[in-house]
Amino acid sequence: MFKRKYLFVLLAAGLICFIQPAWATAADSKDKPWKKFNVDIGYLISGLNTDLELGAKGLGVKVDVEEALGMDTTNSVFKFKSFWRFTDNLKHKLGFEYSAYRRDGNRTILEDFTIEDDQGNQITIPAGSQVSSYFDLDIYKAIFNACDDIIISSHATVF
Repeated sequence: MFKRKYLFVLLAAGLICFIQPAWATAADSKDKPWKKFNVDIGYLISGLNTDLELGAKGLGVKVDVEEALGMDTTNSVFKFKSFWRFTDNLKHKLGFEYSAYRRDGNRTILEDFTIEDDQGNQITIPAGSQVSSYFDLDIYKAIFNACDDIIISSHATVF
């Protein structure tokens, strides 16, 4: 089913494509082929199929997350990326990137589900229980390029 938010994203992308030819480049842009400043904003929709293994590797129980927890089979990703070339020769730059991944789901569990907590206690979720789940992941990235060959970057991930 085609959701309204996807229609909005397609409409916005179409408008940006029509507006883009109106942005002209400076006459001296051939002397300096690199941009001084840039901002990219994007939205991505992807299909997913996730398996989760509970227990020891190879000995645990494999769970299809979409089926067992009712997680969305599509993932909406917001992305933001920018940089600034702060020297006259435009070879050094500072940059920042951000991505936000969001999924959620609701499901009534059809059979008993047993998991182990951090202290080793067994927890059983009985059949017929309503389970809500979500996956929120934010990724931040700071970048410094000293020249084309040297890149220093730092990542931070927030769940």
